[in-house]
Amino acid sequence: MYSCSFLFRFVRYIQKLGSSFLLLVGILCVQLQMAHTAVLPFQLGEALTYHAYFFGIQAGTATMQVDDQVHSCNEQSCYKIQVKGISNKAVALLGFKVSHSYESYLDVDARPHKFFARIQDNDYIREESINFDYKGKKANMTVAESTHNMKQVENYFPFGSDEAPIWDMVSMICALRSIDVSKLEVGQHLSFGFLLDGRAMQEGILFLGKKTITTKLGSILTNVFAPIIPTKGTIFAGERPIELFIADDAHKVPIKLRVNLIVGSVEMELASYKGLNGILFPENQ
Repeated sequence: MYSCSFLFRFVRYIQKLGSSFLLLVGILCVQLQMAHTAVLPFQLGEALTYHAYFFGIQAGTATMQVDDQVHSCNEQSCYKIQVKGISNKAVALLGFKVSHSYESYLDVDARPHKFFARIQDNDYIREESINFDYKGKKANMTVAESTHNMKQVENYFPFGSDEAPIWDMVSMICALRSIDVSKLEVGQHLSFGFLLDGRAMQEGILFLGKKTITTKLGSILTNVFAPIIPTKGTIFAGERPIELFIADDAHKVPIKLRVNLIVGSVEMELASYKGLNGILFPENQ
């Protein structure tokens, strides 16, 4: 049906979606100084669960949870945010088992202070930690991989200011949810900086406007974004292969991620939630 290499590339991408829905969801964060709201829209005890689908078949699950207690980190009161992604039995039948765990501590201004990750793809293990030093204006990263006997490798990445730091993947999600989208114009291009797989990256995104979508939770009015990514020589298809849908309400919950591939498409969709105050979908009051 498909080549073995394509299947494994796809499975790895599903895994990336399951635990890195966080990456594509957080792509507006550098505009915080322009559109930051006074109150973060998430709260202690909040939990979101997403399912990943390929040809309508569930391939993985991702969860994002805000701890129910405030934690002290780098002398700051911080939220503890955990994101986990796992493959399901259908993916395991292809011989690929995935378990990813990410943890970020961010303050009331959505600035990250510490980040931890543990990634396991079959026998491969990767552990990563980042400490954000705002006095020194740099992010200190430590990485250990099973392919190098878990030997720790240290590196650091400078950033410009307290207001626009470099981000880890999890803190980007939360920063996105603190943005006042009403200050964005349709077609506006944004850029952002983040740390991923031991590297500092710069990417872009387009704001496409508002759209009502139909989900298993009902009809939801959303704000739509399209990451600007290269497609030549990749498994992506189309001019804008990725579209991200964020609820257009006070909670700004990521609702759906749609990805067009050279064969079929992948969707990540919010399956359940708890700990959100107020009326949610479908009216988006």
